Amino acid sequence: MKLFLDAHREAPTGWTRVTRPNEVISNILQGEAEIIDLSYHLGNDTKYTGLTVLKWLQNEIGEGRTPSRVPEIRIHTNDEEAREVMEGVRHRIYTWIGRTGVD
Repeated sequence: MKLFLDAHREAPTGWTRVTRPNEVISNILQGEAEIIDLSYHLGNDTKYTGLTVLKWLQNEIGEGRTPSRVPEIRIHTNDEEAREVMEGVRHRIYTWIGRTGVD
């Protein structure tokens, strides 16, 4: 499954749009997420963002609880500062699981 996390944009053809980080996390835990594409800002919710998903995944891997399938991670936020942070976390995740390259 390809998950597109965004509160404002519609998902591209072939993707499933979700608007909350917990929906992405649930799909990762179920082993259903092949690719996740994350925005940072999710509407009026400033507590949970696309970074929430990445920090959760980083923590799971760091604690030895790597999900059965770690999805490919894409980032589509317009917020450049948030993008840099998110890309840094993605890089750590990929390094820890031995994956090379990014989208």
